[in-house]
Amino acid sequence: MQITIIKILISQKYAHYYKWNITLVKHEKTYKNN
Repeated sequence: MQITIIKILISQKYAHYYKWNITLVKHEKTYKNN
């Protein structure tokens, strides 16, 4: 049970980090295009 909770927490952290990276890349592209 605890292992599953830990896995969920890690995947949520990773998903948040991944989304943050995507937004950073989008901002960089927009900045370069302007």
